[in-house]
Amino acid sequence: MNRHILTNYGVIKSFHNSGQSIIDALIPLVEYGIAQIEKQGKDHYDKVSLNQIIFEETGVKIPELALTNLLKKLEKVSAIRLMDHNQFFQIAEEKKLNVASYNEKLEASERRLNKFVYEYKKYTNDNRDDEEIKEFLGDFIKNQSLRYINDSDDKVLLSVNAEKLFQFLQHI
Repeated sequence: MNRHILTNYGVIKSFHNSGQSIIDALIPLVEYGIAQIEKQGKDHYDKVSLNQIIFEETGVKIPELALTNLLKKLEKVSAIRLMDHNQFFQIAEEKKLNVASYNEKLEASERRLNKFVYEYKKYTNDNRDDEEIKEFLGDFIKNQSLRYINDSDDKVLLSVNAEKLFQFLQHI
């Protein structure tokens, strides 16, 4: 799961780097979630279920207010129609969802992550499986394991893997 979070944060960052606000950079994840929820074949869908699918598929939890604002943006381009005080939505028949852009960015992010893992393994001689390293990296970032070492005499104990990661990051 953490490797999905890692690659999807890479996707969000790539959309943000293309000039979009951080909120607008989440639109591709919402469009992807809508495409996934549409497979249920219902007449309308609820915002809570959409957010749950986005979280299950990408590991990214979008705050309710942000999701509402993103759905309103999709309504403005006629991709969906909001109903019942923005709690439910219908998907427009002419759908103007751009799932391809999300998939392209996800593939690019995955390639960058694979390259990072390859270079990390080469530099550190780490013999763990690639997926295990991706999980480690996701955990490392998610748990905010990066600690700032101050001038005091306090010693921060790091795992061997964390020390290797610090060395690699300093190297690149």
